[in-house]
Amino acid sequence: MLLEVLEDEFGIRLEDESEVAVAKEIFTLRKEVGEGNFATVERLQSKWEARKGKEVVTGNVQVRETNQEGEWDSGDEESDEDADGDVEMGDVPALVPAKPKLAPEVDGDGFTKVLGKKRK
Repeated sequence: MLLEVLEDEFGIRLEDESEVAVAKEIFTLRKEVGEGNFATVERLQSKWEARKGKEVVTGNVQVRETNQEGEWDSGDEESDEDADGDVEMGDVPALVPAKPKLAPEVDGDGFTKVLGKKRK
């Protein structure tokens, strides 16, 4: 199931069986937390807080891309590009003028009449 979630949600396909180690750690964490032991959770949290903003060392990772068609691939995008690789953009539409604000109505006693949104 872990492999399915990683592939469906993140587009990750693992082929080095690293999911086994992750699954074992998840089950270990679940068991420890169920027993009230939070030592491993605290260790992982302090490790995460210590490297905030720093690059994660991944070791020897090999990335292999396959020719997969994605939703973002489109042949007609290339036809809009000129020789420099720039995309020709159309003109910006004109702004729509805002509705003018009505002046407040003041009655004979000096009170301002409040209009509902429907009556404006």
